[in-house]
Amino acid sequence: LAFIVYMTTMASGVLPGRPADMLATLAEIKPNIVMRHYVWQKLMTLVISFGGSNFAVAVNVVSAIIAALAAGALTLVSSSVVNLMLDADRYRSVRGGKTNHRIVMCLFAGVASGLALAFSAPLWTLSTQPFFEPFYLLWLLVALFFVLRFAETYRKLYLYVFALLCGAGMSQTASFIAFAPLCFLFAIFTLWSIDRLSGRTIITLLVLTSAGILLLM
Repeated sequence: LAFIVYMTTMASGVLPGRPADMLATLAEIKPNIVMRHYVWQKLMTLVISFGGSNFAVAVNVVSAIIAALAAGALTLVSSSVVNLMLDADRYRSVRGGKTNHRIVMCLFAGVASGLALAFSAPLWTLSTQPFFEPFYLLWLLVALFFVLRFAETYRKLYLYVFALLCGAGMSQTASFIAFAPLCFLFAIFTLWSIDRLSGRTIITLLVLTSAGILLLM
């Protein structure tokens, strides 16, 4: 739904200001003096190479796709958060709730938050033009989803993927640096609560986070 709305309101060309400046840099019309946003630039450069003479429209379409995926990622993250907040046994015993009721509550919370983000003025505006903020929002939400999936399933693979994504994200944007301590504390507390916290796990997390940072620096 968000993607359809973004496509119908998408800019049909290059708008003046920051979008035009970014697009000129990506198309190598303007020299790129400071290399920033390496992953996003590489992605958009690839889109431009396949976009041909209509590369501006192609970049806008990919921007709309990324923003729609970010709204979808928030749906998954919000559903996971609500699922973790609702203790299954206590919910059934105290409220008399059924499992399907719990699923409905998680889905409702996820869809409501996803729609709220999708049709918020900031994301809607950024989704119709070549801005990098939706890309980093998607990246951050995917990383959060993996750490939440670890808390739900206790599978360390999710935690290791989160560490790699978080490390790579920290090399690209300061937003990850702000969220990383909270997420890692949450992960360590979860490991401790299930009696699976060990030095080996901590070292593995540090190695994967460092690898993610060094990979894209």
